[in-house]
Amino acid sequence: MNLHTKITKALTGTTPKHPVLLDTLRKIAAPLVDDMQQLYGLLDQLYACSAIQRVSGYKDGKQYVAYWEIENAGNRLQNQFLASRITTLPASALKVQASAPPAAAPAKSTRTEYTPMPRKSKPGSIATTLLDYITKHPGKDRAHLINWAVTHIVGADRAKANSALGNLGTRKQIESTGERFELKYYAKGAAPEAETPATPEPNKAKQSGKKIPLSETAHQPSADQAAATSAAEQAALLIKHLRALHDTKHPLVQEITKDLLETATPMSRKLHRLADHLKQLATQ
Repeated sequence: MNLHTKITKALTGTTPKHPVLLDTLRKIAAPLVDDMQQLYGLLDQLYACSAIQRVSGYKDGKQYVAYWEIENAGNRLQNQFLASRITTLPASALKVQASAPPAAAPAKSTRTEYTPMPRKSKPGSIATTLLDYITKHPGKDRAHLINWAVTHIVGADRAKANSALGNLGTRKQIESTGERFELKYYAKGAAPEAETPATPEPNKAKQSGKKIPLSETAHQPSADQAAATSAAEQAALLIKHLRALHDTKHPLVQEITKDLLETATPMSRKLHRLADHLKQLATQ
């Protein structure tokens, strides 16, 4: 079953009160396409030929895009698309066309009153352009990148820019660093390494079996200090891995890693404080 058949089947019977989310359509399309821009192009064509309607917004602090079949759209959803893009009419005009008999269809001249939609970018160009910008301007956050895409990439809106950024992360073409709400994005392999406390070197005199003068023992790391330092390093490594998992954009993974980060982050800070405190005691 091809992409067109799968997506139109998922959209059939949907309503404004019971739409289908873009995330659901992505899951349906994932086994069928290598580039999600094919799905976005398909949805744009369905929207342009007045077979479906869409809405975007925020729910529980997360952005969403949803689609549903236009009422009385007939067999337009199942038919193949026109080769060229059709001018989209306002929702009010669509209702008039759907309820009127074929003979009373608006005259061709009335369609000239509507402004054609701008030409969309070629499939993949949003993600490709974003990747090029991130490569040349590393360290920008998500808000900056989305605003830049909407302003500079033809056909890009906030939903498409956000999706393109997510696809780049899924394909491991970009990586991020920093706290969850302050992530900075870099091209793959360009992100700076996270700073971790240096592991104290083992005492050479202790390894050789020689007695350590009392004046020197005060400056050697104790077992407690070594344990606290090791725990702090492991906590920092755990947080790094959790952030990487959180950037996969999978909703369930994001939810679980968010809870883990909320617990692990303050624990890491306390372990570093403990290691620093034991180090200060050892020098006194």
